[in-house]
Amino acid sequence: MPDIYTAREMAKKRPKSTNKPDIPRRIQTEDIIKELKKNIPEKKAPLEIFLIAPRHEGFEIQEEQEKIILFLRPHWFTTLRWLFLTLVFLITPAIIKPILPAVFFDWGDKLVDAATILWYLFTLTYFLRNFLSWYYDVYFVTDERVVSIDFKNMMSKQISDTKIDRIQDISLSQKGFFQSTLDYGDVLIQTAAEKPLFTFKAVPSPKSVVEVVQKLILQEEAEFYQQVTTDREPKNA
Repeated sequence: MPDIYTAREMAKKRPKSTNKPDIPRRIQTEDIIKELKKNIPEKKAPLEIFLIAPRHEGFEIQEEQEKIILFLRPHWFTTLRWLFLTLVFLITPAIIKPILPAVFFDWGDKLVDAATILWYLFTLTYFLRNFLSWYYDVYFVTDERVVSIDFKNMMSKQISDTKIDRIQDISLSQKGFFQSTLDYGDVLIQTAAEKPLFTFKAVPSPKSVVEVVQKLILQEEAEFYQQVTTDREPKNA
């Protein structure tokens, strides 16, 4: 009997378990933007690759009250390959012409000039195609969702998006010396939406992007728990 009595006394002293989940602290979008601007200095350039809360950028399916937090393009370092090849293509005719056999000029200078013009048109097309693909392949992080715009050509582009509350996991990948030194890499976003994986390719400051999305997820969870708590509160008759 003493053992049973002692057990009952101990049970009375134990705090009652509420079985309620920890409610995440609500994070305001404005606080996220302020912290970003504090940690990352703003840079204004015609071809910017990382913008915080831009005023003049947007996308077709953006809602009226939706606020853009991040605007991203692939890092400028990814352009060096096709810029170098464009330069090679530009100087190729000047290198080849002096070493061409005389028989080519016997056929006619106009033929050589026409081939040169076609070559420069090809070079211009190559440059424009790569530049437009880099310039219009953009990513947005808003207070409601993440958006990926894949520019295919002048007549075709693909816009994919998913709501913040559908994101299941987010991570980053930085490989090699240049990505680590210049601070750019891929941001991988796994979702429960129709498109299971979003990849922000070669974006600058990938760690900051991941942190922003994680804070937005906490914000969505806080809003959800707040709504649930409000719905459960007894209504006055």
